[in-house]
Amino acid sequence: MLDRLEFVLGEAIEAIRRNGLMALAAVNTTAIALLVFGGLAYAYFGIQNRLADLGTQFTLIVSIRDGTDRKGIHEMAQRARSLPGVKRVVHLPKEEHWKKVLAKYPDIGRGAKNPFPEQLLLEITSADMVDAVRAEMEKDPLYWPEKGIQDANRERFLLRRLTSFVQYAGTLLVLVTFLTAGTLIYNTVHLAVMSRRQEIHTMRLVGASHGTIRWPFLLEGGIEGFLGGMIAGFALWGLTTWLSRLVAAYSLLQVGGGTPGLTGVVLLAALGAALGMLCAGLSVRKYLGAIQ
Repeated sequence: MLDRLEFVLGEAIEAIRRNGLMALAAVNTTAIALLVFGGLAYAYFGIQNRLADLGTQFTLIVSIRDGTDRKGIHEMAQRARSLPGVKRVVHLPKEEHWKKVLAKYPDIGRGAKNPFPEQLLLEITSADMVDAVRAEMEKDPLYWPEKGIQDANRERFLLRRLTSFVQYAGTLLVLVTFLTAGTLIYNTVHLAVMSRRQEIHTMRLVGASHGTIRWPFLLEGGIEGFLGGMIAGFALWGLTTWLSRLVAAYSLLQVGGGTPGLTGVVLLAALGAALGMLCAGLSVRKYLGAIQ
């Protein structure tokens, strides 16, 4: 059993070595395809988590001009409470927001200045009142235009549009990249079958089973897909980690989500191996039967 496994694995690795640049191209293309897939999946679930955080409430988060003292913040909050349609007003201290960011990403706090403004969260009774309340708050003397107003209603609408884009355009992009990667693996295995046709013919004459002949080619495709998935997984992990820290340091949006981590690497590697073995299986089925 071990001898057979060693033979099959050794033949698969030798086939990859023989194909050289073709195998490398298959690995790289698979990595790109899986990176696109993983990135879109990460974006989709991130959008869904953000929509869940927004809930069904209609809220505005208003930035307060830098340097405003506690008395000024209180007066601005009182003016906001007096507006028609405002149900509740809550002060969001910038120190609290900064502490949450530093607790999650301690490295960015070394020598960095708190980029967040003081804010007021306004809960609105209905969607019809949001624009009117927003217009009034923009007139407030303590409003900070450079930092702006976060409108959960508008953000919710934008996120739903982004969800539709990821679902339709993303699906098309993933199909194209998967087809390209699959075609390269298919052709790589085809070349391996053709280059070993004399050996295959000899193995058939001495009574080798179909499994013994087929499995090296299936493993070849699986290894190429697995390597592509590993590359894509680690690339996605690094990119999402960097983007999360960037958002935490410079954005007014709440820090959410997380990174795919090791789980994402394993999933993409498994998906790559499955894609590689599927394409290799199709190639072997077509071309192996043609060898007499």
